[in-house]
Amino acid sequence: MFVHSYRSSYDSKVLGQVPKLNLRLLIKSILELLKNSIVKFHKLLRSTIY
Repeated sequence: MFVHSYRSSYDSKVLGQVPKLNLRLLIKSILELLKNSIVKFHKLLRSTIY
């Protein structure tokens, strides 16, 4: 993992202010949104192809 030291220090500062649980929930919801949009897009793609 090649991460700039400035970036990591900034991230740690920001993440330090955010409770771990909230961050986990945020990531979870973002992943869910991505998954849903990918599924919708895939269905759309299949319906246009067939």
